Formats: sequence, structure tokens, C-alpha cells
Amino acid sequence: DLRLWISIPNTEVTEFIGGTTTEIGGDYDAASPTEYVRDGLPPTMLITGYRDDLVAPAHVELLANKLASTDTPVVTLRVPWARHGFDAFLSGLGSQIIQYDIDRFLAWRLYNVNHRAQDD
Repeated sequence: DLRLWISIPNTEVTEFIGGTTTEIGGDYDAASPTEYVRDGLPPTMLITGYRDDLVAPAHVELLANKLASTDTPVVTLRVPWARHGFDAFLSGLGSQIIQYDIDRFLAWRLYNVNHRAQDD
């Protein structure tokens, strides 16, 4: 939720959105994924690094909790040492560590979709 971002002028977020939360709060609302949580969303996997200094783990937990309050299946993978973008390189250690969990999530989702289609 970008509204949780510390509203300090001249940071990456304030420059990207065009001002602080006090100056243009509505733009922060519109840019916050938590504003779009509702029933009927597809299963969602959230991956967060506990050392992420761009998207604080608290933001991910807030989104996960909000999704969990709907009928949306949500899985949160927490990587203790990871920073933002730790999985950017597919051959890197970060990607290799989480690949198994991503594969399991996708296999679970595809298995459920295929079996529901066969039941219809």
C-alpha cells in the first residue's frame, strides 16, 4: 500500500507518483494494489524479501491479509535475507531458491483449473 510509504519529498516513489501523500493522496490511493482487492480474483502468490528497502514486508503482509479476507486464494513466500529484485536473474541464487515454490504454486493452480474444466 503506497499510502504506508514515508512521505519524504524527492524519493523514488514521490518522484514517480508526482508528490507526497499529503499533496496528492488520491493518486496514492489509485496506485495502491490494496484498493483493488475484491472477491473473484485469481489465486495470487506474493513473494517478499525481509530486507527489501523498496517494498517493505509490512506492505506485502497488508496485501496478503486483505486478499485472505476475500475468496481469493493467496500464498505468501517470505525470504529472510532477500532484498528487492533478489530474483531478477533467472540463473541467480535468489531465483533458484524460490523456483520450486513457484512451480508448486503454478502446478496447484493449473491442476485445479484443469480438473474443474473436466467436471463441467
